Amino acid sequence: MKFNKKYILAAFTSIALILTGCTDKFADINDSEHGFSDEDLTQDFNHVKSLYEPMINNVYTYDPAWVTQLQQNLIGDVYSGFMMPPTPFAGNINNMTYALVDGWNGFPWSTAYSNIMTNALRVYQRTAEETNSPFYAWSLILKVEAMHRVSDIYGPIVYSEFGTEEATIPYDSQKDVYYKFFDELKTAV
Repeated sequence: MKFNKKYILAAFTSIALILTGCTDKFADINDSEHGFSDEDLTQDFNHVKSLYEPMINNVYTYDPAWVTQLQQNLIGDVYSGFMMPPTPFAGNINNMTYALVDGWNGFPWSTAYSNIMTNALRVYQRTAEETNSPFYAWSLILKVEAMHRVSDIYGPIVYSEFGTEEATIPYDSQKDVYYKFFDELKTAV
């Protein structure tokens, strides 16, 4: 019986805390006058500058080294003739012999979309009201710099409709993507 009393007491205490913990004025009560507001973040461009580090660092990923190898060396460099291993490796069944390894081929895509396109979209959303924003211009240049490599690897990519909330997003042809690249570079400059 003593054992059950502990559990009953714990259950009633939990229910009491849950029922009294909810409040309609939660945001007002927990708002600190010492914290940062959205308006404060625009000071010194803090609302956008944090988005640039992942964009700049992932145009050509250097760290960790194995991602660089998979994103660039074992896909882009070997097909452009920039680099080739002096000896066969992995049983000579790898991207250099056109035996494409599934685990390798997704890295340029995932790096570009998770680190470049999402942050470029956020920069656009945060600077859309500002006319001729240099931050938006820089994000366009970085986006084109990263995504032209992705388009050269994969061909058609999701570009002009990126960020829409549709269930299926159409791929843009490589020709249309390059026209969009040049339009965006013209806008940036």
